[in-house]
Amino acid sequence: MTIIALMNYSKISKCLTLFNNYCNNLSKKIINRLAAVITQK
Repeated sequence: MTIIALMNYSKISKCLTLFNNYCNNLSKKIINRLAAVITQK
């Protein structure tokens, strides 16, 4: 029982890590784009 729970937890934590990386990359892209727009003005 505990082994299955640990396996499920590791899968969930991997998904959360991937999601966090995706969000971080997305926010960096948005910030870079905003900075480019601001510097063009």
